[in-house]
Amino acid sequence: NGQLRLQGRLDANQSDFAQQQLERFPEVDHFDLSQLDYISSAGLGLLVKVHKTLMDSDKRLKLSHLSTSIRDIMRYSGLDQLFEIQG
Repeated sequence: NGQLRLQGRLDANQSDFAQQQLERFPEVDHFDLSQLDYISSAGLGLLVKVHKTLMDSDKRLKLSHLSTSIRDIMRYSGLDQLFEIQG
């Protein structure tokens, strides 16, 4: 359905694996972050990369169920203006 739930940590150790998984599911345009505990700059970079790919199809990356700390990271980095953040 175009949605993927991320969980645990999305950091430099996990971003390569996550990138490989996303290449298997190019229709994903919505990430449920309800179970994501931590995101690093490498994880943010991966989200930006997915967003840029989606923009080629006139879509925008949607993120939902962000924890307070991840929501703060998005706001401080300005990425809350780039992504569509829901709930």
